[in-house]
Amino acid sequence: MPKRRFVAMNPDIPILCPSKRRKDEPLCSAGILVSNEKDARRILSSLGNGKEKREPLFTSQCIYKTVGAHVIAIVSPILGAPLVGMVLETLIAKEIPQFLYIGSAGSFSSKLQIGDLLVAESAFCQEGTSLQYGGEFGQPVLCNETYCRTIIMLLDKLNVSFHKGALVTTDAPFRETINFLNSFEKRGALAIEMEVSALYKVAEYYQCTACAILCISDMLINNSWQSGFSSKAYIQGQDAFAKIVLSWINSL
Repeated sequence: MPKRRFVAMNPDIPILCPSKRRKDEPLCSAGILVSNEKDARRILSSLGNGKEKREPLFTSQCIYKTVGAHVIAIVSPILGAPLVGMVLETLIAKEIPQFLYIGSAGSFSSKLQIGDLLVAESAFCQEGTSLQYGGEFGQPVLCNETYCRTIIMLLDKLNVSFHKGALVTTDAPFRETINFLNSFEKRGALAIEMEVSALYKVAEYYQCTACAILCISDMLINNSWQSGFSSKAYIQGQDAFAKIVLSWINSL
């Protein structure tokens, strides 16, 4: 018979937890979560010919990549707050202390055009995962201030053009109504996506650090939608990711 797993008496301790790092798994300096596989491939190709080890991770793939003196866990694709929570929980259990998220977002502000980069200083929670880690629906979740400032200084040093500010994280991308967007624009948000508030809340809960950099892929402005996924401006914005990631790893 299989052994029964006994749960601690504390009723707030989860019954199901991710496994700790195995002895045969590398000790990683950092983790990179990438929303789409194309960006992940581009980033990987810029990191040299170091050793790679690939493993499935839920619906994503985790690639352990040796870059100089560091081993980095790169996970892609990432879609939605629940997957961010599951992946982050798993990587934190493997003793990874810091994370960079690379993704895309839709702008609903004239301040952000397709191809622009946005460092997310905060994210308004319109998803359910954050609530399980102490978040409040409709309220902002903050990026760790010190870590966010470090990322901003890195981009400045690289002379990469970017914006910084708040966004909205939603579970329902087809419910981006005019009233919904207007209400969050009045609260200072610039763009919308599906992962960042969960990323920040889970990281905060476990006292590790995470920061998100997003490329504007489309616009929801003047009561209409403009796609930019295949535009030259969006591709140029994405091209900066590889440069940013390599510099970030070298600064660890």
